[in-house]
Amino acid sequence: MKDYNGFSGAQRDRAQRWLNKEWDAGRLARPSKCVACGQTEGVIEAHAEDYSDPFRAGVTDEFHLCLICHTMVHFRARNPKVWSDYRAKIEAGGCAKLIKKKQRYPGGTAKFTDDMFDWGSPPLRRSLLEIEMSQDEVAKRLSQEAKGAA
Repeated sequence: MKDYNGFSGAQRDRAQRWLNKEWDAGRLARPSKCVACGQTEGVIEAHAEDYSDPFRAGVTDEFHLCLICHTMVHFRARNPKVWSDYRAKIEAGGCAKLIKKKQRYPGGTAKFTDDMFDWGSPPLRRSLLEIEMSQDEVAKRLSQEAKGAA
C-alpha cells in the first residue's frame, strides 16, 4: 500500500492484516453496505483515516465504502472539483452505479452526469463530508504529536 494521511504504507498493511484476521475469526463483520451511497452490491471495502496502533473496531475500519466511493475518497486531493461534484450527487440521493470489470468509471472527467447514478430517496447514511472532517482531525492530531516529540 502507498502512504496515506500521514501513515506509511507499512502501517496501513499492518492494519489491513489485523482487519483480515478479525474478519476471518468472525470478531468483526465484513463490510456489506456503503456508508456513503448505500450500495450493497459489488465490492464493499473498509476505509480508515487513522491507521495508528492499537488497531480497533470503529477506527481501523471506520468507513465501509463501495469500490466507487472508496476510489473517489482517495481521488479527492488530486481533483477537489470532481470530489465536490461527486459528493454532491451522493448527498442528493444518488447511488453510484456498479460498473463492469472492463469499464472505467469516469472519475477523471470534468462532470458527473445523472445517468451515472441510481436515484431514490437517500438511505440513512454517513456523509462523505464526514470522511473529509475525519481526515482533517487525524492530520491535526498527527501534527500536534510531531510538535510534542520535537
